Amino acid sequence: MVELGLVDRIGVESERVSSALQSYNQSLRSSVTGFRQNFEHQLSEEKNNEDTERAKGLEESIAWYHKVLGFHIEGGHGN
Repeated sequence: MVELGLVDRIGVESERVSSALQSYNQSLRSSVTGFRQNFEHQLSEEKNNEDTERAKGLEESIAWYHKVLGFHIEGGHGN
């Protein structure tokens, strides 16, 4: 009878540890997902900032050519 109680206790503790590990893994997955989404958002913002700066630089260059050299620049291919 003593052995049966010990086996039962081991089974209960095993289930408790298994449940705790599942909970930890779920929490870890949530953390990783949140980190990835935050990282992707930051990358997107940086790309948008770079695109904005690039567009501003192009506008400034076109304005300079137009003002200083009297060029009129149009987009397209140089054929």
